[in-house]
Amino acid sequence: MRACSHCGKALVRRQERGHREREYCSDKCRQAAWRAKHKDWHKLKRILDASFERQCNAIEQNVHRESWQDDLELRDKLIEWKEKEIEGIKWELDAAILHKTLLQEEVKILKDQLADKETEIVRLQTLLNGQANRKR
Repeated sequence: MRACSHCGKALVRRQERGHREREYCSDKCRQAAWRAKHKDWHKLKRILDASFERQCNAIEQNVHRESWQDDLELRDKLIEWKEKEIEGIKWELDAAILHKTLLQEEVKILKDQLADKETEIVRLQTLLNGQANRKR
């Protein structure tokens, strides 16, 4: 069973064929995930727009600022953005590891249940064979 990529809520598997499986439980989650994914990009765009505006104002006011200072500021913002992106990826990795651990535990439980059922089958077959031998 799959889970919503945004909120983690369980998704019901589709019965009909020909459609891909849902990734989100609702349009609200899909939109929230898209906004979260692109939030930093919009911040960077605003920073770039603001930087461009500052550059235009500096030219208008005849203020001379070295271009390397602007480049450095822009690189610092880009580094900050990438660090936040890395944090998000680390969080996703931690969530995937946790999900894997939960699935491994579920597999162990199912294997134990299967072993119990196999033991019960052997016991019942032995009992049935014993009763068949007594009737002869």
